[in-house]
Amino acid sequence: MLRIGALLLLAVLAKSSAPAMVVDLTNEDMATKIAVQVCAGILNRAGASNANTVYTLLTQPYDSDWLFDAEQVSDPTLTSSDDVLSRCLLDSSIKGYIKYNYKDQQVVVPNLITLAAVLDAVLLEEGHPALVGATQVYDAVTEWQGFSGLDASEYMYTHHVGATSTLAWMNPGYDGFANATHPPLTGDLNPGLIDYIVKERIFNFYLNNACIPTTDDYSFTKRMTSHNPWPRPIPVYGYGDEYPVAGDIFEAETNCNREHNMGQIASSGTNNLAFLSRKPEITTPLQSNPAELESFNASTTYISFIMGDGDNVQYLKTSRRDWMMERVSRCDADPSYMGCFPLSWSISPHPRFFAPDWWYWFFNQSYATKHDYFVLPPSGDLYSYPSEMPADVQAQYVKDTERDCELLTTSGSVHWEFLGHWGKAMGEYFPQYSPAGIVKGFFAVNVPYNVPMVEVFRPGEFYKIVGDNVVVFRPREWRGTEFSRNVPLSRRQFLSVKEQTAVLEHLPPGSMTCLYITSDGGGGLDMIYDLVKGLDSRIKVVSHEALIDLALQRG
Repeated sequence: MLRIGALLLLAVLAKSSAPAMVVDLTNEDMATKIAVQVCAGILNRAGASNANTVYTLLTQPYDSDWLFDAEQVSDPTLTSSDDVLSRCLLDSSIKGYIKYNYKDQQVVVPNLITLAAVLDAVLLEEGHPALVGATQVYDAVTEWQGFSGLDASEYMYTHHVGATSTLAWMNPGYDGFANATHPPLTGDLNPGLIDYIVKERIFNFYLNNACIPTTDDYSFTKRMTSHNPWPRPIPVYGYGDEYPVAGDIFEAETNCNREHNMGQIASSGTNNLAFLSRKPEITTPLQSNPAELESFNASTTYISFIMGDGDNVQYLKTSRRDWMMERVSRCDADPSYMGCFPLSWSISPHPRFFAPDWWYWFFNQSYATKHDYFVLPPSGDLYSYPSEMPADVQAQYVKDTERDCELLTTSGSVHWEFLGHWGKAMGEYFPQYSPAGIVKGFFAVNVPYNVPMVEVFRPGEFYKIVGDNVVVFRPREWRGTEFSRNVPLSRRQFLSVKEQTAVLEHLPPGSMTCLYITSDGGGGLDMIYDLVKGLDSRIKVVSHEALIDLALQRG
């Protein structure tokens, strides 16, 4: 398997094309970050001048790390933001600039980013030196004077929705924790995703009440998501963080309105996707490590570990990269079962087209350990609640999820549904995967996570088989060891290592279960390794593929 990993890495290096300009934005003001990110989006488009490609340093040290991994550039010559903007305005792909005022128009900046994308123009504040001698293509200070977020969204929908490719949610700086219904505008937007929104001409907006029935925001959002040229289900970039109740109640977007035709690509704050997506999309399956299958033993208790939150693209770029590097080090130091037991990672399917180098990198690390595997995150192709989707949208979603699993060479997916919808998922959604036999295992998590999933599983029941070959595993989560008493009913998801060990050792022989692990309460590799060291010898850690196969053997 190491040989295959090396071949993949060589394939990436063969397609390398180092950026013409690398710019450090970490200490720039917000207006400059926005302007440079807009430029990066336009200049990195297919067909734009290769002489002016842009890579930004915004999330350090990760941007530098990925620049080296993707392009073998370790010490780039930096270009100042002023020089980037000067070269940007002279590039033939740029038609000019849009004049705006960040402080006065902050609530409509998400919409202005899309206006810049469809007009091929740079967003520049009044009085910026780069305006001198440049062509003004739109005066948003005058034309959008007094616009609310709804006004700007209506304008963009009416005039430009036909030029956009899908949807993005970008909070301009509202603090929903201070007041969910009337949040104050006390922060700044996160500029990281701007380059990709601009490159792909994505409809970017933010309305705090977009998912609250009877409001004007809701009426507009329902109309917008019903009539548009976008794919179905609608992939929603960014993050829906309005109404931070029980997490963020509308973060999956499927439950945002009666259309139920949206799902999230959690990507808020992730920069350089415009540059990274210049590489060819991955269309050929990447070979996973072979699953170590075995015959079912009724005296053994089987468990798999899945590292969660891999749907969050920014997590893949940062913390999950760190965890994977730590995992490789641990396996290198001790390749035995105790030091390198099977471990599965949830990973977003979308880097295959907007950051293919990331997929190559994670697969190469797995080849180094020989015992790491990948599953789709919740709930398959998008962070969504699939059972709520209309039948035609759901059918397409099944195909999209099957394609993702084929490309990842996996048969497993984490699956989330909102409380009360699991019966429909079991009866109507999961059976759709049986004919193709590509996706065979779903690792369930209830939403809200702290409510037991009693509508499907009886006490002592660890999984159900749907159709001939689809296994749905009962939720079992480990969100860390730092329990907060402010979250009712959640104590069992925040057990200490000693408590978790005791729970697993009390499972009856022949049981099969999966621990879905997140970092909400400080979860990480340490607690998993400490758990494995203390487990009774009759409990065996297996890959998710092996767990699915064992459940099908047992029936």
